[in-house]
Amino acid sequence: MTSDMKRLFLALLFLALFGAAAELNCINTSRGALLFDGEYASVSFGEYEKAYPLADFGMYKAKTTEGWTVLDGQGVRIGDTYQKIGACEAGIIVMKDQKYQLLGADLVPVNKKQYMLITPLSSGALALKGQSWDSIPDRVYYLDRDGQEYMRDIRLIFTGEEQEGLLPACDGETGLWGYIGEDAVWAIAPSFASAGGFVNGIAPASALSGMGVINRNGEWLLHPLFTDVRLNERLILCRELGALYVYRRDENGLILISAFERAEGELTGEYYIVRAEGETEIYDSYGTLMMNCEGEGLIYPGLPSQLVFRAEEGYRAVDIETMEASKTYGVIRANEEYGAYLCGDLNDGAMRYGLMDERFREILPVVYHSVSVNKDGIAAALKADGLEVYALAGDQAPVLLTTINKTDTEE
Repeated sequence: MTSDMKRLFLALLFLALFGAAAELNCINTSRGALLFDGEYASVSFGEYEKAYPLADFGMYKAKTTEGWTVLDGQGVRIGDTYQKIGACEAGIIVMKDQKYQLLGADLVPVNKKQYMLITPLSSGALALKGQSWDSIPDRVYYLDRDGQEYMRDIRLIFTGEEQEGLLPACDGETGLWGYIGEDAVWAIAPSFASAGGFVNGIAPASALSGMGVINRNGEWLLHPLFTDVRLNERLILCRELGALYVYRRDENGLILISAFERAEGELTGEYYIVRAEGETEIYDSYGTLMMNCEGEGLIYPGLPSQLVFRAEEGYRAVDIETMEASKTYGVIRANEEYGAYLCGDLNDGAMRYGLMDERFREILPVVYHSVSVNKDGIAAALKADGLEVYALAGDQAPVLLTTINKTDTEE
């Protein structure tokens, strides 16, 4: 099944489920969050600045001018106002008056306790009770899926974000970084000056000598000799005194595939970009030069094998493998979550926007004041006389789900 057929199937399946269920859905637009039900009727538009689902709790968090609140599955406000709202396996994390609490699905605190910080873990949550970063903090507390609190013999100052079951964390007694596992105990002992998140089993970390790359056992795969390290699932880009080194990951370990004396670089999927002496070059993961251009070149990654370039007359998207290019627009931005491009041009002195698919075909014309797309391929297109909501369906024409008239879209 081709990717377009898969998209069409998923879009039609979504429409079938979407029409049958009275579930709240949301799109964050330039005029605020659009919330609509299974009959495509607008529940709220612009009342909230943003809205996001709360994991598997069947609720949403929504941003107001005062802070964040909780909505039920029909868009009705059911929660208090908080500074922050998040979700994890153990419950819903909220912050109010600079203190964190863990709430259950009924929005009632699960253990009646307050914390300085609650960080999500795959198996529950990690909590800190210390008063400030410059004092020796209290021991770490592990909150399980029932909200039960278990004290660990670990003191932390800072934590990062868990990736692949490992949470970067700074030891409160030594100031060194290590990694906390899913059960809130050290999986990799604190021995690094800094530690980043894991991607496919490796992570950037640093010692006094510089930055390098470690594996899940905390062993150096690239010794800490670099000033900067960036990595993704396939490639590793390292800088040292202006020189640029690129490594590929395979079953034999890390293999050096390119080195440049004076250059800037960045990663994008299976490719890497090198800028030097006014030129931009694109290489694949085997170090093969795929394309180059003079001037500024790439401005940011697009979809997996496509990039966006800036030309004198505007912007265009280019497919690295086929060398096919889009028409030139005043602006192009990639929506990687769904797989489409927002494209825009000036029209009578004002910017108007449309949508272009990954084959550079316009799927919505460049006539709208703004266009927003969510991960399900539902697009909200704003015009002077109202809002149009479409379901994107691969090679098929977008399906108009509903329209909201101008009075409903006015601020």
